[in-house]
Amino acid sequence: MQSRHYGVWPQNLPYSLPSVASSVYENLTSSSKSSPSSIAIKFYGKGLTYSDLYKEVKLIAGYLSAFANVRQNDRVALYMQNSPQFIIAYYAILAANAVVVPVNPMCKSAELAHIFQDSQSKAIVFGQELYNEIESANLNIKERQLLAVTYADYIGENANIDTPPSVRAKGTNPPCPTWRNALEMNFSAP
Repeated sequence: MQSRHYGVWPQNLPYSLPSVASSVYENLTSSSKSSPSSIAIKFYGKGLTYSDLYKEVKLIAGYLSAFANVRQNDRVALYMQNSPQFIIAYYAILAANAVVVPVNPMCKSAELAHIFQDSQSKAIVFGQELYNEIESANLNIKERQLLAVTYADYIGENANIDTPPSVRAKGTNPPCPTWRNALEMNFSAP
C-alpha cells in the first residue's frame, strides 16, 4: 500500500527524504550568518535582511521569555495576517522553545475562545485590527500576555504598491504592549 505511487513517481526523484539534522530556527541562524545582507522578507516595498530578521527574532524571543514569562513548551498563539511580524514571531516562539499556535485571522470570537482555551495559549501575538475579536471572546485576558502588531511598521516609505487600508493603518493603541514596545525593551533571547 505504501509503494503504490512509485509507478507514477518521477524517475529522477528519491522515494524518501533524508533526515534533517537542524531545526527551523537553526536554519534561520545559519542563513543569518551565511547571507546576512541578503533580503529575507520583502513587504510592500521594504526589505528585511537575514541579519535584521535574526536580530528582531532574538529581541521578540527575549520579550516573550522575560516580559510575557513564556517558558519551554508553553503555547503562543499567532492571530494575524501574513506579515513580517508573523514570520518574526513564528521564529521567536521557536527560539523561546515554545510552541506556535497559528490562528486563522478570519476566526471570530466564539472560535477564538475555544482555540485559546483548548490550546492553553499563554500569550497571543495579534494584528491590532483583531483586538475586538479577542476582547469579545470573553477570555480571562489577565491570564494571557497580549502583544499587538501594526503591519504599517514594516511598509517601505516609498512603496509604489497599492497597499490595503488594513495594512496602512497606524497603531490603534489596544490596552497592551505593542510590537514596537517589545523591540524597544531590548530583552535578550533565552
